[in-house]
Amino acid sequence: MRYLLSVEAIVVVAITVTIIAIVCREPLTRRTLEFTPAQRGETFYDYSYDDSSNGGNSRVLSDRSHPLSWTCVLGPSYAWPYCGFGLLFDMRDKGRGLDLSRYDGINLKVDYYGSGKLIRISLKDHDPRYLRLSNPSDKANQAIFPVRDGVQTIALKLEDFTVAEWWKSKTKAPPDLAHPSFRNVTAMEVATGADGALGPQRIRIERITFERHTVAADSWYAGIAAAWMVLIGALMFHRRSQFVRIRSSADAAVRENERLYRTILQTSTDCIVLFDAEGRFEFVNSAAVRALELPPADEIRGRHWTEFWSGEVGIAIGNAIRRAIEGEPVRLHGRGPTARGTNRWWDAVTLPFHDEAGSVKGVLSVSRDVTRERERSQELKWASEHDPLTRLPNRRAFQARLEAATLRARKTGEQVGLLLIDLDHFKHVNDTLGHSAGDDLLTAVSDRLRNCVRDEDSVARIGGDEFAIIIERDATKEMLLSIGKLLLARIQEPLRTQGRAVSASASIGGALFPTNAVSAGDLFKSADTALYALKHDGRGGTRLFDSYMLEEAKRSASQLRLARGAVTDRTVVPVYQPKFGIEHGRVVGLEALLRWRDPRRGLQLPRTLEEAFGDYELAAKIGELMQKKVACDARKWIESGLDFGRVAINAAPAEFLRDDYAECFLSVLQRHDLSPDRFEVEVTEHAFIGRAAGYVARALAALKEANVSISLDDFGTGSSSLSHLRDFPVDTVKIDMSFIQQMTGNDEIAAIVTAVVRLARSLSIDVIAEGVETTDQLELLRAMGCDIAQGHLFAEAVEAGAVPGLVRPRKMAAA
Repeated sequence: MRYLLSVEAIVVVAITVTIIAIVCREPLTRRTLEFTPAQRGETFYDYSYDDSSNGGNSRVLSDRSHPLSWTCVLGPSYAWPYCGFGLLFDMRDKGRGLDLSRYDGINLKVDYYGSGKLIRISLKDHDPRYLRLSNPSDKANQAIFPVRDGVQTIALKLEDFTVAEWWKSKTKAPPDLAHPSFRNVTAMEVATGADGALGPQRIRIERITFERHTVAADSWYAGIAAAWMVLIGALMFHRRSQFVRIRSSADAAVRENERLYRTILQTSTDCIVLFDAEGRFEFVNSAAVRALELPPADEIRGRHWTEFWSGEVGIAIGNAIRRAIEGEPVRLHGRGPTARGTNRWWDAVTLPFHDEAGSVKGVLSVSRDVTRERERSQELKWASEHDPLTRLPNRRAFQARLEAATLRARKTGEQVGLLLIDLDHFKHVNDTLGHSAGDDLLTAVSDRLRNCVRDEDSVARIGGDEFAIIIERDATKEMLLSIGKLLLARIQEPLRTQGRAVSASASIGGALFPTNAVSAGDLFKSADTALYALKHDGRGGTRLFDSYMLEEAKRSASQLRLARGAVTDRTVVPVYQPKFGIEHGRVVGLEALLRWRDPRRGLQLPRTLEEAFGDYELAAKIGELMQKKVACDARKWIESGLDFGRVAINAAPAEFLRDDYAECFLSVLQRHDLSPDRFEVEVTEHAFIGRAAGYVARALAALKEANVSISLDDFGTGSSSLSHLRDFPVDTVKIDMSFIQQMTGNDEIAAIVTAVVRLARSLSIDVIAEGVETTDQLELLRAMGCDIAQGHLFAEAVEAGAVPGLVRPRKMAAA
């Protein structure tokens, strides 16, 4: 046993034990405390709550088929909406829960679905020391973490938890109690609404595990290190006693090492060849025989390398061997043939081989066949620069090519053209036919784009439905317009996919370098500006960059910046213009018009923020502020007994993109205890033909069902007014003021207004004439049978405080 227990065996055993100790540290030292739905009623009780007790609109529902499954529907409220779900560990209300002070963290396996992206975990500590604090006595340690849809395991460390700021501020806890404590955790709560996202959120808890370690990692590894120090000391002592025996066996060890080294050389995957000083083969390992396609090693030993390689390759090999003999290491990387002429890629190094005296005895060559690695590298490079669906260069490759093209143009003095192509309403294809149809369309468009340009031009896919074409030679404005026309014609050709015909359209923006730009980045920005200007005025066609577009883009950006800072609860001011019944001359309603208060220039018209109404977030914010303020004014008028008729509120098309316009509007009315039939929503024809048309239709139907009146504003200025009267629940049409102000001097305009009035009356739709400024206009409208008039002839728009004085005694002056 003394000989069997050699140093090597001890080291192997020690290494094995060390590896086991390192690998198994976690299961050996970890202790867990687990809770599952099956333990409800045995180790914990579950409970839930929502913000209804604080005046909120959220609702929480429990799934009785699963013990720890709840659904929270977060609704809007003045306060932050929330729902909470909890596990009570202090089942018998003895003031004793779980001592988690020595635990490291918590793992929760949950199945989540919902609109929110953040959830809050709270651990309620009930240490007796907190009982002396006024209220509450339970301290909540909380942590907020991100969550996604689906089953997931969320790992939290106890150090992630902090004491809720509201608890510290309410209790004014001393410093020793204002830090997280987990000695007596009576309950754990999971709360939604941490990010304020409204809508349903479902949480199903599959398992909760508290984890701790009985031995700290530092202590564990310190023990291993100490054991190794003891082992090394013992081995050193043992080695000293074996020194004499080792010296006697040195020769045998050298021979064994030589055999080992030869075995290593033979089994190496690298090609190892040893030449003498004359260039003859002395040694060739098995890998070199296979890779270099040489005869067996016994047959080539002593033969000169020139018997196998000649020509340019032979010259390169000869130079490398000569330089190595002179004492210089040589590294070669490139393409070269084997002894049988097969071309491969090689990575080789040639080194001088010295004898004991230090003289060069020969040359050692170590080489490796890297053909497969090179091919793989080329494949990866191609994949990193190309779109996998269309196989076109991607945005990264496009930017590099655009930079290179502009650099070449600087040297040659030629122009570089850039076209940016954006497919119109591509999302509609995905939504109606599915993503596979969208992929087929993108593939077909990419093929058509490639076929429309020359070989030297570059086509790339730079976004979801965005493409770019770089035109380097003979690029002119005429050429860009010609190519754009050809591209549009090819793109619009029908494509058959999944048994259905799909047609696409596109908008194209273009620019030239150096005419419109001084760099590749500016060229892209100029083409993008042209594309933006085209889409702003209406999609479809080709438009080249002009300097005025940049000014328009700057103006739009300036308006958006102004709007983001100017639109607040304090600056938005609704003003009200009365609407008069033409027959009886009394006020029948009001139209709420937007104004915003500039600190230096006073009330401003909405046209100074025109771009804001096309921005989804800003339009929604302005609309929400207007709704709240108008509702607040209406509530005051009702309480004062004022009969103001019906109040009309304008809605921008972008406000409908959130697809909850009707619900939010009705919620505002409900919070102010206002009847929906006292309000009217005005929409323009542009809302019916934009990207929000589907949302508009759903919102108007919901508003109509709630008895909110629907008014079609600026009637007659759009392209499909009659179809709107047929397809949408319109109660009132407002004839645009451009018709009213021309009708007294233009018989054709007067005939159009007459036709609109008669058409509306035949459909039982009310008619409002906007912009009435003269008595002649009023008399003509009365003769036509128009119902209601509105304009400066009767009254200008006033703020809410002046409305009672305008409505009570006021009759139409020209009635």
